Amino acid sequence: MINEMILKFIIGGSLISIISLISKCKYPYISGLFMMFPAVTLIGYYFVSTNVTPAELKNITAFSFVSLVTVAVFIMSFYYFQTRMTVFYSLGCSLVCWLLVGFVIVIIKHYSWIQYN
Repeated sequence: MINEMILKFIIGGSLISIISLISKCKYPYISGLFMMFPAVTLIGYYFVSTNVTPAELKNITAFSFVSLVTVAVFIMSFYYFQTRMTVFYSLGCSLVCWLLVGFVIVIIKHYSWIQYN
């Protein structure tokens, strides 16, 4: 258990460090592309797959399609807020927007007749 957590920590930290280094290159906007690289998703699905059944993983993957809305809301709100406040507050407000939309999506799924199987 602890070894798995350390491995996740190392992989996640490495990815963030690489993206930070890319932002210092001649074309810093490329780091935006790497931020959307599905590395976290890829690694996340791998580790989740070790703890759930294939049917549960399929359900999780299907719900991820719906969850893409939260990512779009986060990016759009960050784009909006960054010209109006500091980066720290922009990220915080964008995170709140992400959480609110995520909460709404989970509530809708919970009370919905739609099944992702």
